[in-house]
Amino acid sequence: MNFSYLNDRDELFFFPTDDSAEQIFPVQAMNGARYIISDHNNADIISLVTADRHNNDLHLTLPSASPTTMVVKDFYLTNGKVFTLNPKGEYQQHIASQHDAAQGPVVVESQPAVMQETQPEVASLKVIQRAETVQSLEQLATSLNLSDAVTPQAPAIATPMAQPASLMALQEEPGVSVKPSITTMYDEVGARTGMLYSGSVTDDKLPLIQGVGQPGATLEFFQNGELIGYTTVNQAGEWSFTFDIPLEEGGQLFYVRDPATSQTSSYVVLIIDTVAPARAELSSITADNTGSIVALAKNGYTSDNTPTFSGKGEANSMIAIYNDKTLIGTTYADANGIWSFTPPYALPDGVYAGRAVAIDFSGNTGLSSAKFDFIIDTVPPAQPQIIEILDNEGTVTGPVANGAGTDDSTPTLNGHAEAGSRVTIFDNGVKVADVQSDAAGNWSYTPGAELNPGSHTFTVTATDMTGNVSTESLPWSIILVPGQPDVPVVDAVYDDRGETTLPVPSGDTTADATPLIRGSAEPDSVVIIYDNGKEIARVNTDSEGSWVFTPDAALDDGEHALTFVTQNPAGNQSEPSDPWVVIVDTTAPDAPVIGGVYDDVGNKTGNLANGDSTDDTRPTLNGTAEAGSVIAVYDNGEKLGETTADENGNWSFTPETDLSEGEHSLTVTATDTVGNTSVPSDAWELVIDTTAPVQPGIDGEGPGLSGVT
Repeated sequence: MNFSYLNDRDELFFFPTDDSAEQIFPVQAMNGARYIISDHNNADIISLVTADRHNNDLHLTLPSASPTTMVVKDFYLTNGKVFTLNPKGEYQQHIASQHDAAQGPVVVESQPAVMQETQPEVASLKVIQRAETVQSLEQLATSLNLSDAVTPQAPAIATPMAQPASLMALQEEPGVSVKPSITTMYDEVGARTGMLYSGSVTDDKLPLIQGVGQPGATLEFFQNGELIGYTTVNQAGEWSFTFDIPLEEGGQLFYVRDPATSQTSSYVVLIIDTVAPARAELSSITADNTGSIVALAKNGYTSDNTPTFSGKGEANSMIAIYNDKTLIGTTYADANGIWSFTPPYALPDGVYAGRAVAIDFSGNTGLSSAKFDFIIDTVPPAQPQIIEILDNEGTVTGPVANGAGTDDSTPTLNGHAEAGSRVTIFDNGVKVADVQSDAAGNWSYTPGAELNPGSHTFTVTATDMTGNVSTESLPWSIILVPGQPDVPVVDAVYDDRGETTLPVPSGDTTADATPLIRGSAEPDSVVIIYDNGKEIARVNTDSEGSWVFTPDAALDDGEHALTFVTQNPAGNQSEPSDPWVVIVDTTAPDAPVIGGVYDDVGNKTGNLANGDSTDDTRPTLNGTAEAGSVIAVYDNGEKLGETTADENGNWSFTPETDLSEGEHSLTVTATDTVGNTSVPSDAWELVIDTTAPVQPGIDGEGPGLSGVT
């Protein structure tokens, strides 16, 4: 009977009490230790064990040739438990230190160990069972008076069969028979094949066993002390044995004997194990590419393409790590069953179903662990977009163009990014928020606090589930301009048709159908111009608020009430200005009429007919024209002077200088108050004649008459 214990670090201590000469074997209790009594030959171990409490010590008396008492010192001060393990692998709990047993005999109960408790111990229990198997076979070999076991050789995995030593090399003296020997054993099935050595574990129930002996001899082949067959040594001194019936699970002891000489070979031991290891556990996958170790959640993401896989499995078993059905790599569990694996190469991006499988020394493969799904993604998201910024307040709402203004201090940003990514919003380069894009990649953000007035340039980045960060989006700028702007001011309206620019006061008439208008308003705003309530133009103010406007299309003749409204970059508009009334008159007066010419000099005075002669070198012209118009008088195309038509349109003109002798063609034009000039009137023809005729006389012969000369 044997006594073992596992400490809280799963370290195994094995005490074969049958070999002990001591009757009292003290063991210092350790916190959380598990004490295991086992016997390869007995299925009902606990019935042979007695237990007593002495203060805080537990005394376990184990039957043997010389009964041994295991004294577990301070057992009742620790969280210890006592188990038994029988040859069938049944594992039961019998004593727990937390039970308040009285001094003296301890009541021993039996209950199966629950799976949660046995799972960490599976590998250690197998070690105990195998140790007892070898122990039992060694006892059998001793009882059969067999030679010591063949010296173990290093295992060779999947290597060609070694040839036995030649007969001549084995024969030390001529005529001396060759002692039979087992020289080689081979595993020829399963995942792991090749040479076996005494004490090996194999999953081959029909292993090939070879050796040497006296040429021509027939050797007896023994299994566990029983003759199971024969084999013949060939003339080269070689023999091999093949089993007819598969070997049973567990330890097997083999040797051969030459009945002719009664010589017996040394024995060899094989442990047949075709039972798969316990199910492996893939407990965690961690990433460390960011400088710190981060555990992945199941179905989680990582940008580490060499993550570390960790878990538990059968002690010293090989652990194969798979992506679903594709092998990633292998590692070995340590004596406590703990294993860890980091791929020596970069795994490609994609979806992974990680799992682990334990493979024992016999090549038996255990059940796969539960899948650990995760995603490797090392590629940054595509550049995200700001699609629009919306103004939700004030009189003007809707999309705000890039570079435009808004009065909404909490405008809404909408955009697109990689689906499920974290979108980080920056305002003038400073991070202000994170939002999540939805399954379609859409995202939206409205500031929780009001933005400060002024310019705001927004950009965004997208960060995927693994932490990969995209390039920054293209910027989208807005200008926050809260409140209503002031009413614009009209400084002046000018008639600038000619060389001289003349002001046109409000209410005045002008013949300039495209007058020049100057004013001031809020800097960098827009001035909207209305004519009789209809918008006719928009002009921008400069950085100082000045603006200038000249109509592109001529204004119609008539009265124009011009009003002006300021619109700031946010789209907010001021109240309209007071109207500036401009009367446009681009129509020339009708041609004036010369109604008469009056001669008021000499013996003959009065009205002259058109074409008459007169001795008045300053005749008076009179006529009609547009009321208030300026009448220009021309003589043979030369301007004589001006006069003004009265409110009834009547006018009169007397030259200030004498007209010369001869013919005169008099015309007049009318120019209205805004400078429109009519076509010339019809001409009035005059002949100026101020020379008296020669005195008449009588020249000839006649009574009392003279001629005229």
